Amino acid sequence: MTQDTSNLNRTQALHARPVAVPVVHRDAQPNGGQRITIRATPGKWQRMLLRASAPIERQFDLDAYGVRVLELCDGQRTVSQVIDDFAHAQRLDNQEAELSVLPFLRMLISKGLIHMFVPNADSTEIETGDAPSD
Repeated sequence: MTQDTSNLNRTQALHARPVAVPVVHRDAQPNGGQRITIRATPGKWQRMLLRASAPIERQFDLDAYGVRVLELCDGQRTVSQVIDDFAHAQRLDNQEAELSVLPFLRMLISKGLIHMFVPNADSTEIETGDAPSD
């Protein structure tokens, strides 16, 4: 079940667990980053214009910081723990790390690179984020 994350409060957002979609290929980049390839379900416009019905491959370039954050999106850590781990690794205070990590996680969601599992009040989880579409 997917849900729009825009109505989550801060506590819910920080307790959500990001999980990366499977990466089918990684290429190292000279800057320490990676070009990653994922398989995605074609969006409405892609299906209409390109007549693409099978999953398509999409590539994304991430710098070394982006690679590290994506690796932390394992479905086990909460957003708060991702921020803590990133802050520790980069020798930042948590507030500085949060100012970098939260917008990056939003971008990863919008590009279809991660999904968020949000704890619900009744202890069930709600998956947020859909496969990328145009």
